[in-house]
Amino acid sequence: MPASAPGWWYPGGEGPGLLNRTIPWLLSPASTIYSAVAGHRMTAQPDYISSLPVICVGNFTAGGTGKTPLTIHIAARLKVLGARPAILTRGYGGTVSGPYDVTPETDKAERVGDEPLLLANAAPTVVCRDRVMGAKHIERTNATAIIMDDGMQNPTLGKNLTIAVIDGARGLGNGWAIPSGPLRVSLRRQFEHVDAILINGESSEQTREKLASMRISVPVINGTLAPATNKIELSKRAVVAFSGIGNPSRFHKTLEDCGAQIRDRFDFPDHHAFTDPEAEKILFAAKREEAVIVTTEKDRVRLLGAKQQSARLKLLERSLALPVAFRFQGSDAARLDAMLDMVLRQHGAG
Repeated sequence: MPASAPGWWYPGGEGPGLLNRTIPWLLSPASTIYSAVAGHRMTAQPDYISSLPVICVGNFTAGGTGKTPLTIHIAARLKVLGARPAILTRGYGGTVSGPYDVTPETDKAERVGDEPLLLANAAPTVVCRDRVMGAKHIERTNATAIIMDDGMQNPTLGKNLTIAVIDGARGLGNGWAIPSGPLRVSLRRQFEHVDAILINGESSEQTREKLASMRISVPVINGTLAPATNKIELSKRAVVAFSGIGNPSRFHKTLEDCGAQIRDRFDFPDHHAFTDPEAEKILFAAKREEAVIVTTEKDRVRLLGAKQQSARLKLLERSLALPVAFRFQGSDAARLDAMLDMVLRQHGAG
């Protein structure tokens, strides 16, 4: 199954090495224009400054890095600090333009997107394509803080704290902007708008060298996604894994860290809408391997609402979701709490 990122975006990607080195150069004119336009947009003054503190969780690259679990973690910590957070998200993959209040018990991923269904279990969640409109909608509730899921490159809504998440293993890619590489804007321009960086997982040597060369002056926090509960016992169990996320290899590693023996795997593009034929292949593989089917929480909610008698419904019923949460190194959890507390105190929101 195809992965989300083109092979030439990251070192060691799929495809011949020469081709992966050549394609970025061929696409470089488009990358230069894309980066220039997006970078210029980032320098614009905000259209609106909310009366509530706005904490943005974003990333430098296209694709998954761990923003959703970090957003969930921040929502929990804000509650501990005395705030009432609400989450503002674009609802990628859904049809709702908003502002729309997500109800996880009844809403479906095809309407609001998959990530909002997970976020809504952590805090009241509003889907809105227009960030300013969404913030104003939240201001009319009893919320005392806004967590903006993604939108680091969107200048329309003012931000009080911006945290960028980097996938430690994949890093920042080949250094090119879209479409030559995964960067949304040139790194130097993006660093100007970041207050802290969270590295998800053990960082590669290339990632460490890149960050060192940028002479970063903002705090760098280290965390790792690990199983959130011990409800699913996977040690020495045969597993068929399927996922439609930005970096499926991270999901596979988590399963292996749990002791699972992966017999087959099905990787789909991020936010993929599963079909019955695809579900049938996964079910057949599990039967053939006498294995349990395991997926991510985000992928499982995408199957909710599957029609009766469909292979997707059978897959939903057979699948176990592996919940994950951040574990931080040393005092990094306390450092993150201190940043959040400072933002709340500045707004009297704690």
